[in-house]
Amino acid sequence: MARRRPRHEAAQTQTSTATMSAVRAALSERGWVEDRTVRLRPTSSGTDRVYVAPIIDGHDTTPGTCSPWLSDRPTSDWHSAAAWLLHDLTEAGWAPRGSGPTGTCFERPREEEREQHPARSAELAAPPPGSPARLLAIATEVGVSADRLCEAVREAAALDNHDEHSERPQEDTHTRLHSAADVLASAINGQGLAGQLVFLYQGCVSEAAFRSLLQDLHT
Repeated sequence: MARRRPRHEAAQTQTSTATMSAVRAALSERGWVEDRTVRLRPTSSGTDRVYVAPIIDGHDTTPGTCSPWLSDRPTSDWHSAAAWLLHDLTEAGWAPRGSGPTGTCFERPREEEREQHPARSAELAAPPPGSPARLLAIATEVGVSADRLCEAVREAAALDNHDEHSERPQEDTHTRLHSAADVLASAINGQGLAGQLVFLYQGCVSEAAFRSLLQDLHT
């Protein structure tokens, strides 16, 4: 008969306070905001492990698993945000250890790995302006509807195509421009929230201008 594990041993497999603090720091440095754009959940699979999931319109679990998807945004927005979480934490040295309804399980970097790459850790500490995580945090703070974002992408795509072909007038120019803009807008909107934000940011000179654009869409 297998020996039952004592309670004090079982407790040691729960996510440690140090791990929770470390993942909070890593995500905060990359523009994620706990309980606003990202949810952290402890796990019993190891002291150095934690479950991490994005938050889209209040949804913090994998779409279609724990509760019905009630947002007007497509479920691809949640999966896009989860992909950026994976990108950001992997860059910071965290290792994915599987995923489930409550998000992706990440394992904290070992102490010796952090000591061996101090320069790289410092280099990755602050994401550059315009990084997807920062854009997502701004969009979440402002609160823009999916319909308004799709409309803004269509307008920006139409403007881009007009500028590109403005010096080559033809009889069917109007038709061609609108057709190309529709194709571009459909492709961008199909990428979900992350793709939309990155595309719109390309037309802004700064994050402040991007925030102002989203605020105009929200009004």
